[in-house]
Amino acid sequence: MRQHVVLVFITCLLAGCAATPAPKYTPPVWTTPAWKAEQAARERQSNELMKKWIDCETDKTRELALSDLPALVAVARAITSCHEAREDWVQRQVSPGVSREMAESVASGAEDNVTRLYIGHSCSAYG
Repeated sequence: MRQHVVLVFITCLLAGCAATPAPKYTPPVWTTPAWKAEQAARERQSNELMKKWIDCETDKTRELALSDLPALVAVARAITSCHEAREDWVQRQVSPGVSREMAESVASGAEDNVTRLYIGHSCSAYG
């Protein structure tokens, strides 16, 4: 047995047996400058699209508030008329880890909150 171990040792020395090199460390992708820059750009674009969407609904609601429409109808029409801006925002949210359904859920919640704010504001302004 001892002869076998010595023979293996000598063979390794002659053949150039080397220890398995340690794998090269690769940092997680979310720590790289390129990934961080991409995320910052996505966030800026998302904020710009959200602003466009909110401004659209706000402007349209103000415009319709001057008409004879009831407040709820005015808000509903404003939301409907700004569907394209909403859709732009939803589409840009879809990414790895964020499904369209998740983005739709957030957008729907935002619409509910905007509607409640406008209704609350309209009711307090008109009695």
